[in-house]
Parts: sequence; structure tokens; C-alpha cells
Amino acid sequence: MALKHRTPFQVFRSVIFALLVRELKTRFGKYRLGYVWAVLEPMTMIIILALVMTYLRGSEPWFNIPVPVFIGIGFLLYNFWQSLAMRAAGAISSNDGLFGYRQVKPYDTVFARGILETIVVVFVAAILVWLADWFFNLGVAFNDPLRAMLVFILLVGFSYGLGLIIAVFGALQPEFAKIIPMLSRPMLFISGVMFPLVAVPENLRPYLLWNPLLHAIEQMRYSLYPQYPAQDTSMMYLAGAALVTLAAGHIVYQAKRQRLIAS
Repeated sequence: MALKHRTPFQVFRSVIFALLVRELKTRFGKYRLGYVWAVLEPMTMIIILALVMTYLRGSEPWFNIPVPVFIGIGFLLYNFWQSLAMRAAGAISSNDGLFGYRQVKPYDTVFARGILETIVVVFVAAILVWLADWFFNLGVAFNDPLRAMLVFILLVGFSYGLGLIIAVFGALQPEFAKIIPMLSRPMLFISGVMFPLVAVPENLRPYLLWNPLLHAIEQMRYSLYPQYPAQDTSMMYLAGAALVTLAAGHIVYQAKRQRLIAS
């Protein structure tokens, strides 16, 4: 009986599915509360940050946005950016044993992790929105869901492009993969997670506005709450950052592809 010929897309789809299953088992399978922890970890951080900000400035909402919801929007997007970009750093090096199979390419491992992180953050966000509305009685407004989806898609593109660049250089230079996570930690404090941009002195705002993550967080809050002042940030800037990092990531990967397989 003749073997069934599979198209390149069918091979790619099968490889991505197998890698997704492998990533799920590696990340969540060895812990009893692995899947629950995916929700508990960001929820705990949101509660801690909300308590800190409430202690520092009181419980007054930011532009009619309850403090936990304000913090939650910022932290979820920051956590997604960090998870996708930083976890991608080790995607190639941690799966190099699979490259002996000609169907598996280094790019596939990064792509699979990108899909997994996106699925996890959507799942976690849905659970936290439900808990905020049902358990904590904090209604989350959805003024412009289409705009919110576009912000998220652009953030996915920016984070994935950055993650691909980090993954390539991290596989070729292990020291690079160790330095990048340290450089990413200050982003929590300069991306508007715990404060709106309008609270920053005007002379400092132009420096913070170089950060695409800040644009994503501010635009997401504006998408959900139309009274939120996000006029200094731009969807176009976020879209440009996403296109540039995606293009740069794929160019770097194509240039270093043979070295990645050989290493």
C-alpha cells in the first residue's frame, strides 16, 4: 500500500500539535495544581499590587476604573508580554534534541510556545474577568471589544517578534538568554502597569512613550473604558512596533537557521 503523501502545511500542523502537547505536559503536567496555578499566580500578583497601590494612594478609582481592574489590565498584558518573549528565549535550546527529525524546525518550537502562551493568557483573562464580576463584584466594562481585540493581536505580534529574536540569539549565545530576563524586569515599572501615563510628569513622558508595551496597556484601558485618557499613546505606534519586530525576528531566523540546526 502506498504511503499517503502529506503537504508541507499538514506536516507543519502535526509538528505544532505535537509540540503543544509536549509543552503542556512539561509546563503543567508535573504539578498537581499546574493548571490552577496558571490562574492563581497572576491573580495573586494583581491582588498584591492592588493592595500596595490602595495603601499608597487610597481606594479612589483611576478615572472610574476600580483599582484591582486597573492593575489587572496592566499586569495581565505585561505578564503575557514577558511570558511570551522570555519563554521563547529557551524554546530552541531546550528542544534542540528534536532537530534530528527533519520535520521539526527550530522555528516550530518558538511558534508552538507562542500559541501556548496566547491560549493561556486568553483562558486566564476570561477566568479573572468572571471572578472580578461574580465574586468581587467589580464590573469590567467592554466599551469597544473590537478595538480591545486589535490591541491584543498587535501585542501578540510585537511579543512574538521579540521572542523570536531572543530565541535565535539565545540559542547561539547562552549568555544573551540569561541577560535579557534581567533587563525585562524594570518593564513592570515603566509600562504603566500601576499608574496611568497622565500621572507621570510631562517632561518624562516622551521617554516612556518609546515603550510599545505602555501603548498596548493604555490603549487596552481606553478600549474598555472610554473615559480613560490615552490620547498620548497610539495604535499606529503599537502596530509599527509589531511589524518591525516580526520582520526583524523572521529575518534574523532565516539568516541564522542553518547555524541553529547545526548547533
